[in-house]
Parts: sequence; structure tokens; C-alpha cells
Amino acid sequence: MNNTYRPEFIKNSGLDFNWNKSKIWELKNIPIEDICVSEIEWQLDLLFWHDGDKKYCVSPRNVLIDIEKYPKHKDRIFTADTDFPIDLMRNIEGKLEILDGLHRLCRLVIEGRKEVKVRKISRDLIPMLID
Repeated sequence: MNNTYRPEFIKNSGLDFNWNKSKIWELKNIPIEDICVSEIEWQLDLLFWHDGDKKYCVSPRNVLIDIEKYPKHKDRIFTADTDFPIDLMRNIEGKLEILDGLHRLCRLVIEGRKEVKVRKISRDLIPMLID
């Protein structure tokens, strides 16, 4: 999310800063670990995604329920490389929240996977993630 508008419900979830995905990908020495998909699956119900020109109107769960209705997300889900870990950070409520990897999570859910590889990024690194 590179310095773009974000609705209040996203800010209120506790990730109240704009991060640069490229800077997340550049982070080195962040350990990779396995967690249960159920720990982060709650984010599938948030209206994170766009549909055409309409922003923040589709939840990943909506897409999973009727994937043919959302061809762009379908393509991103099925081309998502699940060999890469999902990048997470604890929000101010202490819940793990996805910084990068929501389409990968969707693919894992479709495949029936119960565990996911993740990198838990410390909030101390926030200054390194913003532009």
C-alpha cells in the first residue's frame, strides 16, 4: 500500500501507516515459520479489494465464494507463488495482520492447506517500510 487512501476500518485495525511492499520484500534475516491458516483467516472477511473502479468493496471471502465473478483476483490467486512466505505484523490489538500475501492466503485456502509459511515483521521496523 504505497501512500494511497485507506478507509478508516483499515486504519482502525491497527496498521495505521502506509507501507511500501518493495521495502518489505527487501527485508533480510526475518525468520520464516509455520502458523495455522486459522490465525490469519479472519482477514478474508475484510473489504480490502477493488472491483473495477470501485475501491474497498470486495472481501477475499466474496471472491472465494464466487471466483468466476472476479477474473482479475482469480488470476492473481492462481498465479500466486505460495513458496514465498506471507508477511505479517501485529497490529495495535496484537492480532497478526497481513502486509503482503493475501492472494497467496486465498490460494492456500482453496488448496485446503492448514499451515502457512510466514515472516513476522516487528513493529520496530515500521520506519524502514514507509516512503
